[in-house]
Amino acid sequence: MTQKEKKKIREKIILVILLAIFVGIAGFSAYQIINITNNYREGRLAYESLLEEMTIKTEEKEEVAVEPYYLQLNYEALNNRNSDFIGWIRMRDTVINYPIVQARDNDFYLHRSIDKGYLYSGTIFMDFRNSGDWSDLNSIIYGHRMNDGSMFGTLPKFANKAYWDEHRSFEIYRDNKVYIYSIYSFYKTKASGDTYQIYFNGDKAKSDWISATFNNSMYSSGQYVGINDHVITLSTCVRNEDDNRWVLHAVLTNVIDLAQESNS
Repeated sequence: MTQKEKKKIREKIILVILLAIFVGIAGFSAYQIINITNNYREGRLAYESLLEEMTIKTEEKEEVAVEPYYLQLNYEALNNRNSDFIGWIRMRDTVINYPIVQARDNDFYLHRSIDKGYLYSGTIFMDFRNSGDWSDLNSIIYGHRMNDGSMFGTLPKFANKAYWDEHRSFEIYRDNKVYIYSIYSFYKTKASGDTYQIYFNGDKAKSDWISATFNNSMYSSGQYVGINDHVITLSTCVRNEDDNRWVLHAVLTNVIDLAQESNS
């Protein structure tokens, strides 16, 4: 065998090896894409099914329903389903419509469903340091920024002024009441920043924290927030910025008793 023939054989072997590597990479990438797609789909279906299951069906009335309508949830069933359940969040005209849980740490529900089984998208949860009765000045709620827009995947849209103007509040459902929170601040911050402060040493510390949430905001809201108010901070990841988070602050401005509404 001549040197020229040997060279051609080596070149063919190298070509076959490179082709095998390419096919392997392509196959693995396709598998990853399918797996991620299935994970997203599983999460969406799980929460759509849960909402359907936990919504109390009421008899249809002949008259046209008057907006705004509110969710009628089976709180007893939700609490029986998981004793970690502490509320339900809904932001109108978005996909945010999920149960909220609270565990003994901030890791447990990162990739667990409300039934505590594996779920890639996890469950929306409150910081374990918070009081589960929502009485803190700053109650922090975490959710994944899913690439399909589910969970808290729509929060980054608040960077758009038009989106900010169109979405000015969200609702927390618990104990057959609706707690209306008015949005007043949105910005990007460090994952370990003062935004995540829960314990405050005196009224001045509370006032300083509130001022910071206003000063950091991308937009002005004109909303008043005092040291005796109750703020919810929604937090999610920033794409390709592991140390940063998007945060949305909203203050409690109204409470609606659904039991009284249904009797009126």
